[in-house]
Amino acid sequence: SPVTSFANGVRAITSTPDGNGYWVLELGGRIHAYGSATHYGSPDPFLGTYDMAVTHTGLGYWVIGQDGSVFNYGDAPAYSDVAKTAGITFMEGVGLFDADTRVATCCVAHPTKYGLWIANGNGEVTARGGATNYGGMVDRVFHAGYSDSFVFTPTEWCHAIECTTDGDGYWVAGASGHIAQ
Repeated sequence: SPVTSFANGVRAITSTPDGNGYWVLELGGRIHAYGSATHYGSPDPFLGTYDMAVTHTGLGYWVIGQDGSVFNYGDAPAYSDVAKTAGITFMEGVGLFDADTRVATCCVAHPTKYGLWIANGNGEVTARGGATNYGGMVDRVFHAGYSDSFVFTPTEWCHAIECTTDGDGYWVAGASGHIAQ
């Protein structure tokens, strides 16, 4: 396969359900389709995008913006935007960011029906469509009673969310390396 380079950097990459193609979301918001993937559109490049998720059919996708906007393309149903969470400051790299500028950091689509989970910077998860909300990650104790127990705190930056193969749960990964289930 040819190697492709993106001058603006890459925010996300996701594969088609058939495994024969993929979409790339540039930092600026432009989407590129390769192989069996079809380009259905891109959001305004100046809005600031964070992640994308493909519908279970592979005939559409959602893109989430840093302001909580949810953009839909192809067969992806339109969903309401994510509400802002105020008053929490996160540290990513060397910069400080207010939660109002990072209300949506990552997303994942339901594997068998139209639905979407969106995580914000502090690990709170919002469900849309056929996705079930299994609760937020903040201040819950994980691995309680074991030596590796931890609390996913509001100051821990949320980096990724992934769902189970049947869509009956999800994991959220934080900046500390903790993975909450």
